[in-house]
Amino acid sequence: MTSPRYGRDRERPRRRGAPGAKRTNPWLLAAASLFACYCLFLLCWRLWAAPSRFVGSAPTEQISNLRKVSGPIPGQDDGALDVEIAARQQEQQEREERARQIPIKVVLSTPAPQKAETPKTTAEALTDKRAAALDPVKEQGEAKGAGAKAVSGEGVAVQGQAAATAKDLEPHVPVIPAETESVASPVERRNEPEKDAIEEAQATQAAAVAVTHVPKQPKSDAVVATFVPFEQRHQELSGYDATMKFLESYEENPDESLFLLFMCSDEHFHAGDWSTECREGKQHVYDVFAKSPGRNRLVTVLAGSQKYWKHQNDFYNDPDLRVKGVPSLMRWEARNGRTSGMLVQLSLLDDPFLRYLFGNVDQPDLLVAPEVIKDKQIVTVNGYEAYLAAMESFKREKNPVPTFLMMISGRFPNNNRPWCPYCRYSELPLEYAFYAYAPKSARLIRVEVTDSYSEWKHNNLFNRDPDLQLKIVPTLFHIEQIPSVEPNALTKIRYDRHKIRYDELTPLRELFTSYA
Repeated sequence: MTSPRYGRDRERPRRRGAPGAKRTNPWLLAAASLFACYCLFLLCWRLWAAPSRFVGSAPTEQISNLRKVSGPIPGQDDGALDVEIAARQQEQQEREERARQIPIKVVLSTPAPQKAETPKTTAEALTDKRAAALDPVKEQGEAKGAGAKAVSGEGVAVQGQAAATAKDLEPHVPVIPAETESVASPVERRNEPEKDAIEEAQATQAAAVAVTHVPKQPKSDAVVATFVPFEQRHQELSGYDATMKFLESYEENPDESLFLLFMCSDEHFHAGDWSTECREGKQHVYDVFAKSPGRNRLVTVLAGSQKYWKHQNDFYNDPDLRVKGVPSLMRWEARNGRTSGMLVQLSLLDDPFLRYLFGNVDQPDLLVAPEVIKDKQIVTVNGYEAYLAAMESFKREKNPVPTFLMMISGRFPNNNRPWCPYCRYSELPLEYAFYAYAPKSARLIRVEVTDSYSEWKHNNLFNRDPDLQLKIVPTLFHIEQIPSVEPNALTKIRYDRHKIRYDELTPLRELFTSYA
């Protein structure tokens, strides 16, 4: 009888790789045991190892405090050091050390006042300072401190520089014989009187030489004027009618200078700056005028809107004012409607022109100081014959001074106003620039060509002159002699024409300085 299937299977030998119960790998058990031992070792090492063995792996801040704390601070699981407590302990120790230092007070006796001596020369003063520095004064000092301990010593050596300074001050500041206390520094500094004396002597000698070579500033003959507030010498007028009424009733005062400033306004002649030139020019004029002498008086005329100035208006057609645009500034001389020193538009932004017109003395202009311009001259001739006579005189001069020739229009006899508007605008700027920037001993010859425009517009002698070939005014020339080659030949003149803006400071300055 055959045995059951399961019995046969149990008795049959098993083949390698056949399914069945798994056997335990001995290498796996060995690795697990080794890992368990390693974990146990780490645990024991963490619990029993001393922190002093791991200084090399600690952070830099903890290493610096490791010498101050002997062990870990309770309450911290990682065993780190309490850096803040260690720092406070160090500060406490430093305060205790500073408290133990006793400041030393030295009592210095002040020398008795010396009699006033006659002033010494620079060489004698330097010798005295060097001698005083080489022989420092020694005095006995009495130390006073917080612990009330008396400290005796030889005294404090006073440096040569301090001794020399005190000696210099004695003739001027009286010294009261009294005791003065000074707190000595805990750290003593080494005195070097010889070195200090030599350096001080060299510095004093260099300063004396520098003062000797400083150029003397020119003296101004201008007298400081009395200051009067701006509001007390300024007023506003609206429109042409109000301006005429004011000028007709104005009485000429020899102690007063009247200036008229024509500005933009609205259509009702109320304040309103419709152009940038009006806004900037008005503010600039006000700033300079406020610093001018108190004898000056300024009247601001609100002269109309932009539409009003697109065509000829009352200000334009007035024979005395003859204002052709805003902003404009002029001096009113009140003698038959005479005006002078007219500045227009961009010229109002040139500060030297305004200061020259108002006669400001708050900051004297050294370029036009009397002693600087005394050798410069401006000569005015009228007509063609007077011009020829001036040129013949120039030809006969030996070593002539730098000479400029300005061709301008004539003037109306009733109010002395130039009939050429641009000649009128450039009169003051050209005069200032010549005095300020022309070469020393220079000369400016102003030639008034004709007395009226009707004479000028016809073919006149200036137009036909071969040297001038004058077509427009104003025109500026620089003239100089041409040496003759032959012994009996006539001297000729060379004319250098300059076409620039004669009412602006920058081109005029560049022109005149080019001949300096």
